[in-house]
Amino acid sequence: MSDEYSIVMYHGEFNKSRCGYCKKENTCNSHGMTAHVMAVNDYQDLIDRGWRRSGTFCYKPTNATTCCPSYTIRCDALNFKLSKSHKKILKRMNKFLRDGIKECGEKESAHDGESDVASEPQMIPPASATKIDISKIVNKLPKGSDRPPSESAHKVEPSQAMESGDSLPRSAGQNMSKPPCKKAKVLRLERKQAKMAQREAEGISVQPLAKAPKNVEKSLEDFLGEQPVDGKHKLKIKLVCATSREFLSSVEREYELYQKYQTVIHREPPEDVDEFQSFLQHSPLQLKLNSTSPPKGYGSFHQQYWLDDRLIAVGVIDVLRNCVSSVYLFYDPEFSFLSLGTYSSLREIAFMRELQKSCPELKYYYMGFYIHSCPKMRYKGKLQPSYLLCPEVYTWHLITEDLLKKLDRSKYSRFNEDEQARDKDEFQLRHLESVVCLYDNTIMYFEDYIHLHAGDEERRLTLEYGRLVGSPCSRRILLYKN
Repeated sequence: MSDEYSIVMYHGEFNKSRCGYCKKENTCNSHGMTAHVMAVNDYQDLIDRGWRRSGTFCYKPTNATTCCPSYTIRCDALNFKLSKSHKKILKRMNKFLRDGIKECGEKESAHDGESDVASEPQMIPPASATKIDISKIVNKLPKGSDRPPSESAHKVEPSQAMESGDSLPRSAGQNMSKPPCKKAKVLRLERKQAKMAQREAEGISVQPLAKAPKNVEKSLEDFLGEQPVDGKHKLKIKLVCATSREFLSSVEREYELYQKYQTVIHREPPEDVDEFQSFLQHSPLQLKLNSTSPPKGYGSFHQQYWLDDRLIAVGVIDVLRNCVSSVYLFYDPEFSFLSLGTYSSLREIAFMRELQKSCPELKYYYMGFYIHSCPKMRYKGKLQPSYLLCPEVYTWHLITEDLLKKLDRSKYSRFNEDEQARDKDEFQLRHLESVVCLYDNTIMYFEDYIHLHAGDEERRLTLEYGRLVGSPCSRRILLYKN
């Protein structure tokens, strides 16, 4: 059992809603639930089964029937390779910071569709904002069973929950007060050369050294480390916890930027841009900060991009057990020429690689959904190596030409070609009685709850929920019953 509570209210299936990708009416199908509170480990397991959060609302597309099948995509950040396009974007940013001049031919209002993080479809949960007082929960499960811990186990000290955010941890070679550091390989070779020169001076026979390698390919961190120290502009990236005082002090500036982004880039009427709090500010994830966590902990964060004293972009991310998960990016349309969508993705990959130095389990960068039927969303597959989640067996599959051709032939596909392969966490009918429920502030198994509220509809919905979240999560996450 995890160290924190997760409490969700399952709403069932949402059929025939408007699609946020193809914009068609009555064609989008998904299942949804509201997360009142969510442990980071539980959310990691949910996104590995095709779920994704929008604020506190979690949804899982019904890929077999929806108009635009949405496949969870993740990049192997530790083995990520820069493309020519990525290098061009990094150089363009460094040149702008150094000279303050836009590249020839770039227009201020230009919008690079490939680098834009397109808006996710907005699922609207039922108007059931039930408030749950966790302090009143009573655990009635038998001792020794696989059940949620006591209420004290998931408390977060105020000093942790309200910790103010600091600057983004810098990678090697990213100290802006010093010139870019030499690569470790070059430093080792120089030390070896000096040592052998000394031995030769002392009359000791030595073998000739190989010359230093030429045209050594630069890493992502090398490009980021070339950001000028005394250029025309300074770019600072601040990582702030979504519950910190520093975030609350800057939330008005974030909201103004979000409004500008939605009305200009996504052409939404100003009166419709009112979902900032529910979509981006509120998160069900509990801050998890301990001796084995990243410096700021696991949870929800905002990466704020400050150009001099101006907020030009915000990347909303979740730091989970195995990954950094991108939630959304919004930016000032005035700086579209910098391809901030792609630039922020590269920054988030570098951020994950920095965290991995202290947290070895962190390996992946999740980009939400890959929608092959929506050309504007295919840019995500260009971060290589990246993998798509099989919607039936929940195994990961490298994006190759063959896999893309398969999606060209059929927009819904099972990627695992082994017909005998099964979901290892498959929820079966026999698991129904052990689903953990929360009813009337009391934790109980579904077999006990159903005695109080017998009904075929309750059984059907709970069985549907179990099959969507998987057997392990159904025994950990508290399914709220009202």
